[in-house]
Amino acid sequence: MVMPLDEFTQPQLNPEDVAKYKTYRESGGLLGYQEWFNSVNPAAKYKFLLDQSAAAWLERFRVWADYMISSGQKDQSEIDILSQDLYDQLTGEGNYVGKRRTVWDLPSTIVNDVEKYWTSLPVEAQKQIDLAAKQAAQRAQDIASQRNQLPLGAGGTQEQQVNAGYRAISRLQNQMAAAPPYLQDEMRSQIAQLQNGISMIQDSIRLQARIRTKAETPTPEQPREPDTFAKNFARNYGMSPEAAEQTGIRYLQNSESEEFANLTKEEKGRLAWVGMGATGGESKPALPGPFVPSSDYGLSGTTGSPLWKSWFARYYPSIISQFKGKDVEKQTEEGWGTFLAKERARLGEQFGAQSAYSRGERPSAYQPNIKTVMY
Repeated sequence: MVMPLDEFTQPQLNPEDVAKYKTYRESGGLLGYQEWFNSVNPAAKYKFLLDQSAAAWLERFRVWADYMISSGQKDQSEIDILSQDLYDQLTGEGNYVGKRRTVWDLPSTIVNDVEKYWTSLPVEAQKQIDLAAKQAAQRAQDIASQRNQLPLGAGGTQEQQVNAGYRAISRLQNQMAAAPPYLQDEMRSQIAQLQNGISMIQDSIRLQARIRTKAETPTPEQPREPDTFAKNFARNYGMSPEAAEQTGIRYLQNSESEEFANLTKEEKGRLAWVGMGATGGESKPALPGPFVPSSDYGLSGTTGSPLWKSWFARYYPSIISQFKGKDVEKQTEEGWGTFLAKERARLGEQFGAQSAYSRGERPSAYQPNIKTVMY
């Protein structure tokens, strides 16, 4: 994986420089952003030349790396690690922060291997590769320059910003006919950005207008929809959410009623939540947490032979995991008892269906010796 060229060739932008460049263009300047930036900042020009040199060498490295992989001399993972390290050295990133190096500071073995392979290529192939690299760099420069032409963040009123956006869209549409395909894609993206920005501003204008002209009439109260607790309770007990809310309200009003006498502690807790949600209560009772099964491998409730108990114990942790994977509402003490009994019965059938030897039994050890008649 060789880093793309545009990582080097994209200009470094900041709002202050972009504002200065726009002033330069509005006064009749013709230079592209990178050329203008380099002309007013010698340090930036030096860095730009370093980037160009590094990008050109990495393109040659990419050609060499492709050959090494295709010929089986190196594998992809090895090339990926080497590529990342070289990229970090040439950009001063990763393990080389503040220690940026030039191509000639790289390990001589790599530089020599790349150069040796490069010079072995036909001259025409070298020219085509270099041309492709220059074209990629130019595309990156053109796209970055194009991005500086949007009137995003323009000052003025909202109406003035909308008008500036429409003018920019019209200008981009006129330029697209003569632009290369890669710039046309960027221009389409810019038009979409402008249209989205215009739409947001227009929505804001309409909202402000509605606020100013809104009549002083009370908003009709919307019917309240049952909350999640009521819906879940209704689904579990086969009733409508509205009926669940009414049941919850009755529970809050008289929790000692015979209607609720057979409910478990967990069910009463959830019903209290339903009632509080229906009445708009701000403080709700604590919802009981999920039941945590014992880790004693269930032997306290498992009867049978020692072999069966040992066999069941091996499966007990997975039974606990399955129970914990259920909905929280089903992780109750009652639910655990039902689930454990079901699993114990299922595993008992499996255990009984095995041969004696598979269960660990050795019936032959207890068989009497066979006596024969001697002649």
